[in-house]
This record gives sequence, structure tokens and C-alpha cells, in this order.
Amino acid sequence: MSWWSSLKEKAKSVGNKLKETWQEVKEAGRKIINNVSERIDTWTDRAERVYNEVKTKIVETYNDAKTKVKEKIKEYKVRSKHPGYVPTKPDQKIAEESKEFLDRKFRRGIRETMRNQTPEERIQTIKEVVKEASHILDVDVDKVDFYQLDSEMGKTCGYFNREENSLNLNAYMITCDRMDLVEEQVYTVFHELIHARQWAAITGKKDYGYTSETILEWANNFVDYVPPTVSDEMYRRQPLERDAFGFEALIKGEYTVEDFVKYNSK
Repeated sequence: MSWWSSLKEKAKSVGNKLKETWQEVKEAGRKIINNVSERIDTWTDRAERVYNEVKTKIVETYNDAKTKVKEKIKEYKVRSKHPGYVPTKPDQKIAEESKEFLDRKFRRGIRETMRNQTPEERIQTIKEVVKEASHILDVDVDKVDFYQLDSEMGKTCGYFNREENSLNLNAYMITCDRMDLVEEQVYTVFHELIHARQWAAITGKKDYGYTSETILEWANNFVDYVPPTVSDEMYRRQPLERDAFGFEALIKGEYTVEDFVKYNSK
């Protein structure tokens, strides 16, 4: 073999070794890249899992705090607006029936139903409410009167006169343009008829199933009644008004029986 052939063979051998080395380097590099890629995927999956866990925990904590805050706000409202009111069993039943009646009577809502009614039609609607409410609450009033804004009681929504056994309602508030006042007159019917029911229970005219303690509390309150002109807070907190306003809140859907039991039984 000539020296040239020998040199070619050696060059070829070196080339093959370089090629093999390059393949080995490539393979090693590929393994390193795959290994790094797998680690990155693992780290990414782990990071995403941790992120989702932290995110879920934060959302749960936020929702839990939000729920507790809402609960506290509701508790404050219930206990400040209706302190001590826990609906009796008899009142729970008639509150449910009253709310069902109002939902049927005013399918589009009280304001929308009465908005386009004439004054005469509104008075007639109120009379229909009085008739059905009297039936649900099982009370009998001798007459229903409508008074004007310039009367002695003109600034009140209405009142029950136990001496005359009459229901008295503010005609101006029923026929005015302020639909919030018009709506309130519907609920005033129930509020004042609750007083008629309280009086019937006290006098023994009807037995609704109230406890003797409840009836005695009402009887004492009729003797020592606090008008709103003396103190609005004392007026709303006294047993007669506490129970009437509480009943009103039930049929308005502001609070449930469970709300009152939960927050006012503590």
C-alpha cells in the first residue's frame, strides 16, 4: 500500500470516528434536551397544579368570607329592624297564605298593576285586598274608612281603631303618583289587620292558638302603647308593632321565617 492510500485510509478512519462521535454527541444532546424537556413539563405541571390549588383556596376563602359578611349584614338588619321578632306558628301559616295571595293578585307586581289604574280603581283594588286579607287573617272589621291628607292622621299610612273596630287607610297615599306609597298601602292593610287580630285574641273574640304569654304581652302593650311621635325606635320595638312589622317583612319577602328564628332566637 502506497503512502497515499495509507493516508486516505487513515483520513477515512478519522472521518468515521468523527462521524460516530458526532452521532454520539447528537444522541447525548438529544437525551439531555429530552430530559430537560421532561423536567420542564414536570415543573410546569407542578407549577400549574400548585397555582390551581392556591387559586381554588383563594376563591374558597373569598367566597367563605363573602358569605360570612353577607350573613353578618343580614343578621344586623334583622336584629336592628325587627329586634326580638320570631313569628308564632299561627302567624307563619297566615304569612305564607298572604304572600301567595299577593303573588296571585299582583302577578306583575303591585306597582306595575296599580300604576295605570284610576283613583277609583285603586280604591276598589284595596277593598278587594281588605276582603281577602280579612279572610286569611280570620278577622272581622265593622267598617273600612279612607281619610285624606289634611285629616288628623293624614301623615300616617293607616290605623286600626279598636273602639270602632274599623280599618282606616290613607286615601291620598293610595291615589297619589308615588308608587312606593301606593304599594305600601297594600301592605298596610295586612299590618293593621294584624292589630285587629291581636285585639280579637286579647278580647277572646277568636282563638288563633297564640300562647297566653303572647296575648298578655299584647294586652299590656295596648294599655301602654307608644306612638311614633314619642319615639320611632320605641314605637317599632313594642310587642304590638314588633309583630306587625315583622309579619309585614315576611309577606314582602324581605326575610324568611328561618331568618327570624336564626337571628332573633339567640
